[in-house]
Parts: sequence; structure tokens; C-alpha cells
Amino acid sequence: MRRPLWIATILVALAQCLVPPDVAAGIAVSPLQQEVTVEPGGSAQFSVRVTNVRREPNAPAETITVEPVDFSVSQDGTLSFGEACKHGRSAVPWMSLDVGELVLQPGEARDVRGTVTAPFQADGDYWAAILVTLGRPTRQQGAVDVVLRTACGVFVGVSGRNKAERLSISDLEATLPSFGPAAPSGPQEDAAPLPEALEQARALRVSADVTNAGAIKFVASGTVSLYLEGRRWIATIPLHAHRRRILPGDTRRFVGVMPAPLPAGSYTLQWTFEAGPGHTRKAFERTQIEIAPQLARLWQEYYAERPPVPLAVEPGELEQTVTAGRFTVMSVVATNNGDATMRLRCWLEPDTLPAGWLGIEPTEFTLGPRMRRSVLCRVTTPGDAPPGEYTGILVIQAESAGLLDEDSVQLHRVPLRILIGG
Repeated sequence: MRRPLWIATILVALAQCLVPPDVAAGIAVSPLQQEVTVEPGGSAQFSVRVTNVRREPNAPAETITVEPVDFSVSQDGTLSFGEACKHGRSAVPWMSLDVGELVLQPGEARDVRGTVTAPFQADGDYWAAILVTLGRPTRQQGAVDVVLRTACGVFVGVSGRNKAERLSISDLEATLPSFGPAAPSGPQEDAAPLPEALEQARALRVSADVTNAGAIKFVASGTVSLYLEGRRWIATIPLHAHRRRILPGDTRRFVGVMPAPLPAGSYTLQWTFEAGPGHTRKAFERTQIEIAPQLARLWQEYYAERPPVPLAVEPGELEQTVTAGRFTVMSVVATNNGDATMRLRCWLEPDTLPAGWLGIEPTEFTLGPRMRRSVLCRVTTPGDAPPGEYTGILVIQAESAGLLDEDSVQLHRVPLRILIGG
């Protein structure tokens, strides 16, 4: 018996909750995610702009389908779409769109308008994705149909009923470094680089699951503080997760890696998780580990001549020519080239650009080893801004997992230049 094969898809996904590439094979969707507030028993409107970004000479018009669908996010941040992802807080039954199919010429854009109607008994947060598909996919027996898709996330909050964030912590783990029989007895300056997995095995690795036990979504962040003999605070490990926004009922795995060697002794690990916005809710747990003298010696010898690998920020400066009253986006990419998790904070240096001209997204995030992320600088200039050159400084601070008495904080200053033409 031949089994039908599922449609193979390329999914360009939701900002913050989902992965946010800008364009998928000729389709662009804006915004990539949006919040809709609705009263119990009431209705609210939203819109999604769909653009055919192809501009090649003689490019044909594109048929594009638009539909609300369910999506889910796994423990490790993997996304899934479709009927199998239906859940108790689906906003799909509440949504209607004014159009289900578009025909767009190259460069043409259209707004798809949607309405959300919430039942009277609704409370808390609900969600769905507006899935935009290039062409009309077919589902034939024994066939694989490759389709190109992009999505906008619509997060519906029902107002009028007070709800608080509720998070719980479970499955705490701490894995000590392992050096094995071939561990070096001293500095190995000429040794070949180790594979990434083995390099991370020669570090302290901690992990925990955070579950959203409430009715509203939140963005979680976490750290592990290490106390030697239960008293002296000696090290901090920022925790990283793919997609820190946790929807009601979901669980996300947070992981931290610290290569810096610890002295022998007994340690109390203080786990602290915060839920936002504003990090108003906190949860705590404690675990214990023991660093044996032999492990401490091997660990120290292995890392004796291994300086921390710095964060890389590219490009080193930003420059953009704009028209007064227009909106534009610049970006830098922050890359963690090392083996320790990092927490990054971004801000505009005071007294540089005029207030309100620059928005930074995200302002705080974490990077796991060998990971990277874009920091967006959204520039909005007033219509009456005089022509000229305006400058500012984007500051990116990175704090790596490590001992408190070591310099684990890096600071990058990225010059910004905004040129307004006459």
C-alpha cells in the first residue's frame, strides 16, 4: 500500500515567537507578528500586507492563497503548522479574512483584512498564524508537492479579566565536564581544534524546563548562580532557549554552558527564572554539585591557556541616507564565537540621536555557543527634520558565563550615522 507523502514546505515564520526571515521566494508579509486585543464577546480588526517582491522583467503574476491555521512550538523551539497542531487556545475558529486568494503582479502589494470575534467566556491569550502560500498546492496520492510559504503570527489577548504569569521549573540537570583519558596535562597550544560537541563536553552544562502553567504568554529568561560551599557567590551562567516567548501550556528547554574552570568543592546552584513583560514573576530552585579535586585540576589545566573568545559584531558601523518622515531599518549581527552562553543587552548611548528616532529590537537576549542574532535599529525621522547628519552610538553589552572575579563582560560601541537629504 502506497502512503501519501506530506507536502514539503519552506516556512518563513513569526517574529520573536517564530524565526523571522524577511522574504520567501517572492512573497513578503508585514507585519510578521501582531497583537490583537478584544473584549469578551466582542470583535477586533487586523490587517496583513502581502507583497509579490519579484521584479524580474516579464515575471508573471502570482496566485497567492491566505488562510488562518494553527501552529505549535515544541520544547526545543521547533515549529509545526496545520490541523495536527490544533489546541485549546486556538484563535482559528474566531478569525475571518476578507479574501482567501490573491493574484498579485510583480511588485504589487495588497492588504488582507481580518476580524477576530471572541466568545463571551474567553479569557487570557489565544493565537493562530495567517499562512500565505505561493500558488495552489495539490495533494495527490503518492506525490510530494513543494510549496513556498510565509506566515504572520496573530496573538489575541482577551481584555477585561486580570491574569498573572505562572511559570514552573522542572527537570533540572547539571552535567560536569568530561576530559577522558586523553585529557591534556598542560597547555596544548599546537593541538588541533576539537569538534564543537567535544569542546562543549569539556564544560559545565546546565539545563531546565520552564512551563507556562497560566493563561497568558510571557517571555522567560533565566540564570544559574553558583555558590561555593553554599555561601560564596562565585559564578553566573546565563541560560539560552530557542524562542523565549512561551505560550500557555507550552514548555521550553533552557540551557547554559560554562567552560571556565571551577575550584574543587561543594556547590549550590541557584536557578532563577523571570517572566515578563517587565520580569514581574520569578521562580526559584536549588540543586547541588560536587567538583572533585582531580576534576578541578584537569579542568584548570585544560583551560589554562585558552582565553575567552570575544563576541563579534558586524558591521562595525552603520550609515543610512533617509528622507525626512520615512521609516527604515538598519541591522548588526552579534555572533557568539565561543563555548559559553552569553546574555546581551542593547541600548542607545544617551544624548546622541534625538529622542524617539531609533527603536532597538531586541534590547535583551541570550546566545548559545556558536550562535548569532540580528539586532534591528528601526529609524523613524519626523517629517520636519532639517537636512543634515545625525549621529549616535549603539551599545551592545555581552556577559558570558564565568567566574565573577574574571572579566566576563564585553562592550561594543557601534557608531550610527543618519543622513537626511535636502
